[in-house]
This record gives sequence, C-alpha cells and structure tokens, in this order.
Amino acid sequence: MTEFKNILIGNLEKKNFNFIFILFLIIASIGVWWLQSKGLASGSLYLSLLTMGAVLIFYIFTFFIESSSEYSFVMPINRSNFRAVFMFFLGFLAMLAVLFVPQFFGANIVSTEVLSPLASFGLTGETTFQALKISGDPFWTFFIIGWVAPVIEEWVLCVTFVLLGILLAYAIRKSLSLDYGAGNKRFDLSVGFVFSIIMFVVLHSFNNTYVNNPILFVWAGVFRLVLNMLVYGFFFFGSTNAFLGLMFGVGVHMANNWVSMGWSAIQSALLSGSGLIIVSVFVMLLVFLVLKWKNINSMHKTRVV
Repeated sequence: MTEFKNILIGNLEKKNFNFIFILFLIIASIGVWWLQSKGLASGSLYLSLLTMGAVLIFYIFTFFIESSSEYSFVMPINRSNFRAVFMFFLGFLAMLAVLFVPQFFGANIVSTEVLSPLASFGLTGETTFQALKISGDPFWTFFIIGWVAPVIEEWVLCVTFVLLGILLAYAIRKSLSLDYGAGNKRFDLSVGFVFSIIMFVVLHSFNNTYVNNPILFVWAGVFRLVLNMLVYGFFFFGSTNAFLGLMFGVGVHMANNWVSMGWSAIQSALLSGSGLIIVSVFVMLLVFLVLKWKNINSMHKTRVV
C-alpha cells in the first residue's frame, strides 16, 4: 500500500497535478449513484465510463509517463489548481460568448437540436440514455445534465478515448514497422482524435433528435474535433506547452448543457436547497481564483505532460 501511494501520489505531486478535476469527478459520482439508485440504465453506463477512464488513466500514468521509452502519452491535465480553475471558467465563458454574442448581430445559434446534451437523450423512448424521464425533481435533472454529463463525458471522450486511440495507433505503427520520426506523436494523436470523434458520434445515435436529422452527426463530430484541438492545443504541432487543457473542455461542455436547459430550469434548480451546494462550489472556485490571481503570470510555463 505504501508503494502504491508513493507511485501515484508522488507522481501527482511531482507533476503538479491539479485536484480540481478530481473534485469535479467526486461530485459527478454522486449523480451516478443517484441514477443507479433509481435503477436507470444510464447509471450503469456512466459508472462504466467513469471506471474505464480511471483504470486506463491509472495504468498509463503509473507505467508510461515516467518511462524512458521512445513515446510519452499525452495527458491534457492542467498542472496546477489555479490553472485548472482559470481554464474552467474561461471555457465556460467562451462557450457562452459563442452562443450569445451572435445575437447582437441578429443571428441566433442557440438551438435545442444543436445543443442537445447526451444525458437527456432518449426522453421519448426506452433507450440507454433515458436518465431523467421518471424524475420530476428540477435539481436532479439539472445536476445530471449540467454537471454529471459534461464532467464524465470529457473524462471519457477527451482523455480516455483519445488515449485508447493513441494506443491503437502505437500498436499499428509497431506491427507495420512504421516510423514517421518526429511525426510519430502527431500521427498517434491524430488517430486518437479520430477515435474520440467516432465514439462521440456513435453515442449520439441514442439521440432521437439526431437520428431524425443526420446532418447533426456532422455537427457533433466537428464540435468534438474543435474541442479536442483546443484542449490538447499546441502539443499537436510538436510543442509540449499546454494550450488550454481538460478543464477548459469541461467548462465548454458544461456551459453548452446549461444553455440547453434554459434559464427557468437553471433558476429553479440552483435556488433549491440542493442547488445551493452547486452555487457554493462555484463561489468557492471564484474566491480561490481571486486569491491566487498572482499566479496568472506563470501560466505560460505549464506543460501538458
């Protein structure tokens, strides 16, 4: 047990791994427990995704990150708590800007179809994502769509599936004796992106809205590609400097899902007794950001791996 602690905790501290995302995952696990307690299939699905991500990340983090092999796996983890919080709010506000700024120029891109969150899929049928149909509680509806879904989906789609794609690309290169020199990492990461996009599109097949409008599958793929590029940033072009990181992706995804629910649903949920907990978390993160603002000048030194 001591050796396990030294390997995992020691590496986390050495790499200035932020614990903000771990906090987000812990909070999201409460929603997974609730789904499980209601006997909903989506609870088992999210639990499987959460567990799969944790196991794979632990395996890679423990055995590959510190290895001296020719290849280091990409970990888009923001390397400090301050950077994690800053990028989360940056992603959240950036998505709000993308959705609402065009309205000042007479264009409205806020659409129920375009913003349809994964957690609300299948509300008209017995599908895997029938997560909220039997719940009349506004807080739990908001919590599953607005917190659990974006956190777990970014954990899986932006990290786990990308890493699985990288492993696949690495195996292909080795089995076919392919060597692109300095371009090996770029090739592997490209395959990782493609695998992540494919899985994101496949998951959207559970959405009745998307099935009735196939062009939205293209939208889903483009959204995933752009977000992955922003999260992994300049590493794709050969630099080890992180551009935005995982918490930026969580912020973007969370803002998208919040807007999809509408202001009245958000207000009803956050003003409830349970909703004040989420409000408190946001307030504490903002206070932390203000107190640590002096660290803003050192953010450009942060690295992905």
